[in-house]
Amino acid sequence: MVHKHCFMKYEKFSSPLFFILLAFVFISCQEQSGNQPVSADNDNRKSGSKPGIQNITKGKGSLSFKMDGQLYNTDPQSTKCWSTSNVPLAMLMAKGEDLSISWQMGYSAATNTYKLDGDNAGTVNFTIGKKTYWTRSGTGDNYLNIKITGTKDKYSVILLSGTFEGVLEDKDGNKVQITEGNFVTEDI
Repeated sequence: MVHKHCFMKYEKFSSPLFFILLAFVFISCQEQSGNQPVSADNDNRKSGSKPGIQNITKGKGSLSFKMDGQLYNTDPQSTKCWSTSNVPLAMLMAKGEDLSISWQMGYSAATNTYKLDGDNAGTVNFTIGKKTYWTRSGTGDNYLNIKITGTKDKYSVILLSGTFEGVLEDKDGNKVQITEGNFVTEDI
């Protein structure tokens, strides 16, 4: 069940949404790292402390899905989905060979099911090869259902894992079916 109150908060932030969250994460990570560069001699991962600013552009996780029956996987070192306890937004960023997936949505720890079917609920971008698919129809026939099945607190972020499925559309009106979507975030 999708809770509309979560998306009302999202609507207030929808225009600068991406930049606010990105700035928050970068500032948070910069403060945590003490502004020290990460090097082979000073690798924060070895000491178990928080990640440096260079590590935030990476991820550690997995994402797979079928589009019209064909299986796609992303690079485990370039896959992550996260939120924070301070900002009611969640972001997924994943890349693979000739593949880029992202979404942004309102997020609440009390809600585990979301339906992204337009800009008020969140944004979706699946770029495969030279084609981009998203929820561009305003009639609700394009959507991405996301279910959060696991969370893990790490540093100042909440790592999210879950499943997804839906119907997306390219700029020419061609629809594709997304099935068996699964994402796991192990680290940021």
